[in-house]
Amino acid sequence: MFTSVRKSDFNPIGSINYEIGQKVESCRLIQGYNQRELASKIGSTYQEINNYELGYSPIPIEKLYRIAGALSVSIIDLLPGPTELKEDSWYEDEDEEIVYLTKIHIEIKDQELRKKLYPLISVKQTKSVKPGRNSQFKF
Repeated sequence: MFTSVRKSDFNPIGSINYEIGQKVESCRLIQGYNQRELASKIGSTYQEINNYELGYSPIPIEKLYRIAGALSVSIIDLLPGPTELKEDSWYEDEDEEIVYLTKIHIEIKDQELRKKLYPLISVKQTKSVKPGRNSQFKF
């Protein structure tokens, strides 16, 4: 009579819930919080945070406001932006690189060293700077 649906049967990648969840995860990692810490700040459970980040559960708007406040970001920062077409992209795996750098940053326990790294790994939200043809820097 009832049909059981497993989470493994559901592929949230590409859904709006998944996109918002990924933004929450990125902001959470940048702040240095684990899922339990964020959950505690907003009166939730780490399982709920996990489901939000994986896109399995939609985040109610009230809870999204609490998450934004706990992460010290605007709620707009957690919403998916318009898709931007990149012409002649010089680095196709930018998102993977950002996640990689964020994970390395979290592993650094020395707060002074972390502060010194901010200017080196800051992410610009608008346009990436492309090296010129004669640039001495190779990416």
